[in-house]
Amino acid sequence: MGGPVFAKKNFLSLSRQWIHALDFHKVKPPIHMKEFARPDGRLAYLTNDERHALFSDLVPIINQQKAHSLTVSVNNLKFQEFFPTEKFRGRFGASPLAFLWCMVLNHIIVKEHQDRMERMAYVLSDSPINVQMDDCYRFFRSYENRIGADFTGSFTFDCPKRVDALQAADMVAWANRKKWLEEPFEDGFEPLDDLTRTFESNGKPNIHFHFDAKEQRTQKLTVVLGEPIRKKGARVSLLGVIPPMKDLL
Repeated sequence: MGGPVFAKKNFLSLSRQWIHALDFHKVKPPIHMKEFARPDGRLAYLTNDERHALFSDLVPIINQQKAHSLTVSVNNLKFQEFFPTEKFRGRFGASPLAFLWCMVLNHIIVKEHQDRMERMAYVLSDSPINVQMDDCYRFFRSYENRIGADFTGSFTFDCPKRVDALQAADMVAWANRKKWLEEPFEDGFEPLDDLTRTFESNGKPNIHFHFDAKEQRTQKLTVVLGEPIRKKGARVSLLGVIPPMKDLL
C-alpha cells in the first residue's frame, strides 16, 4: 500500500506529462503493472526494450513531480494470526491496516513540516474494500479531532482511468514490493528501481520511505480494536475507538 505524494500543482503537472508519455509510446491508458504479465496481460505485447523505454520516461516524471513517496507493508499471515479471517472478513483487512499506517506516518511528516506543507489529502483507487478504507479514514480523523490536530485533509475514491496519479501509485507499490522481496528488476523493468531510491538525484531529493508494520505493532492494534460488533440489518464500524497512537508507533 502506498504511492507518491504531490503538491497540488505537481499533481496536475504529472497528469499532463503522463498522458503525453503514454501517447508517445502508443500505450493506451490506464496502465496497471499486472497488465504487463506475459502471455495474457493487456500490455504483454510490449518487448523488453519497449517496456524499458516506456518506464524510462514514466519514472522520471514521477520522481520529478513527487514531494516524496511512501509505502507500508503488512505481513498477511501475521495479520491473520491476530485478526482471524472468520471474525474479521469484510470488516478489517491487511490493506486497510496499511492505509491506517500511511495516515499515521503522513500525519507525522506534515506535523514536522507544517510551516511549508498543507494538510495531506488522499485519493484511493475504487475497490471492494472501499467501506473499510473509509472507516480507517474516519477513525484517524477522529483521533486528530480529539488531540486538536488538523494534518489530514480530504479523502476520496476514483479510478486510474481518470486519475493518472493512481497509475503512478501502482508503479511505486509494485517496485517497492519487488525490492523488499529482493527480486531483480529485469526484462525491461530496470528503470522502476529508481522509484524506491532514497538518495538525491539531479538536484532533487526523490525520497522514498518504506515502513514495515512489524508483528508487535499489529498485535498492539488488536487491543485497541477488540472484537468486531455485528448487528442484524445494520453495519457497525469496527474502528469505533480512538486509539493511543503513540503506543502503536
